[in-house]
Amino acid sequence: MTGVAGLLAAADRQARAVLRDGPDPGQSRGLLLGWAEALETATDMFTAAGAGTPLQQDVGVLAQASRAAAAVHRDACRGWPVDKPPDRQTLRVAGLFDQAGRQLRQQPADASLNTAELSVSVLHTAWLLTHAVAISLARHADTLRQAAAADPRVQMVVLLGERVSGIEQLLDARVNRRPQPAGGTTPDAVLASALTTGPRIS
Repeated sequence: MTGVAGLLAAADRQARAVLRDGPDPGQSRGLLLGWAEALETATDMFTAAGAGTPLQQDVGVLAQASRAAAAVHRDACRGWPVDKPPDRQTLRVAGLFDQAGRQLRQQPADASLNTAELSVSVLHTAWLLTHAVAISLARHADTLRQAAAADPRVQMVVLLGERVSGIEQLLDARVNRRPQPAGGTTPDAVLASALTTGPRIS
């Protein structure tokens, strides 16, 4: 079975793929829906890892971001009644976080995990997805504006995008108060290694 470090490395890789592929403005609603679910499962996973540890403040920040994302999700579903399912790539990230959380609950005192690097990994993956959703919404608003500037959906999508950008800034501020994992665009093996060395969850 893949360990927690491997699951988080895979989630990071998948989030980078969403951003690298250039978020499709036509898929912005699906990205938004999948993103909100990914942040919710990240919070659940983070809570399993961080209760009673130095991660507690990071848990609070991610929980705040998740609540805000859920509110955006609800408003998007009410005001944007397009029948499209959540984006599959973002749901894969949610699934990886879910698997990691289940493993942490089975072994909550896993001494092999580096607390600080786990924190950076989860927050950074959440930030990557949030950044991708913000880009997709901005592009979608531009596409609608070019087709018909008076389309009422333009303002709705712009407002949703602004709210997502606010969540992105919240996550960015928290991520960047800590050193990033070594290597910049960290390959899976480097990230997994970073997650299993150094300070430990007690």
